Amino acid sequence: MASLPRDRRVFHAQYRQHVSQALADVDPASAVLAESDLVGLPAPLAAYIRRSGAVGRPRVVSFRADFHGRIRSGPDAAWMPFTGQQVNTYGPRPQRIFLMDATKSGLPVTVLHVFAHTTATMRVKLLSVFTMVNASGPEMNRGETVTVFNDLVVMAPGAIADAPAKWSAIDALHVRGEFTDGNQTVSAVLTFDAHHDLVDFVSDDRSAASADGKTFTPQRWSTPLAGHRDTGGRRVLTTGAGVWHAAGTDGTFTYLEYHLDAITYNPRNGVTEAAVPRSSLPVINRAGR
Repeated sequence: MASLPRDRRVFHAQYRQHVSQALADVDPASAVLAESDLVGLPAPLAAYIRRSGAVGRPRVVSFRADFHGRIRSGPDAAWMPFTGQQVNTYGPRPQRIFLMDATKSGLPVTVLHVFAHTTATMRVKLLSVFTMVNASGPEMNRGETVTVFNDLVVMAPGAIADAPAKWSAIDALHVRGEFTDGNQTVSAVLTFDAHHDLVDFVSDDRSAASADGKTFTPQRWSTPLAGHRDTGGRRVLTTGAGVWHAAGTDGTFTYLEYHLDAITYNPRNGVTEAAVPRSSLPVINRAGR
């Protein structure tokens, strides 16, 4: 970490500590996901898991993902380029640790999200000194539970069969899911295309945070996906977005655009198959459009 700028080091050190604790808390994957594990799942969801290449491989209990893209705090705000990394773990105590390095008006901004089994925090610092956001509480806990659910279906289809979720088919291309962690139950509608790729996730159980993270407004949240690819026997997304849908209006606000650079499943127990090598993915302009 000698090359890491001083202003980034504090959150990076905390990120590594949280990741180490999360990975130590999860049991290593041993059993292989079998076709029989998909029995009882709605047909569109089972087809998606098969298409992802998860069947016949070790069950997913954790993953690490790396991203780059751009993000903004409001419809009229400037886009901020960012790089990000996260680790998710599954089981009785799901965890999600997300670290983002962004640039705002030429100055470094670092973001650390920590979700540890029903409890979530989000901290944002400018120059690693000035606190821009320090958010926690019931709205954060519920919102990040939705994010954990989203990560599960978007990036870890090999963990869906073991997840604490209930599923029901809506039609040939749509499935409704309810995900429970502790005292939180959140829901979403998943949309698939004719090729069995997941193309959208829509939930009414998140709230949009204000720029300072002090207030939250319930809004529909969706994550349209595109650019899936096959590599190393896995099928994964390459691009996605985050969209807020203002209540009572037809207005939408895309606040996040990202490219998945790399993903590794079950990193703790030596399973280090990189489903997406960095060199195989398209690169977007890191300075934003």
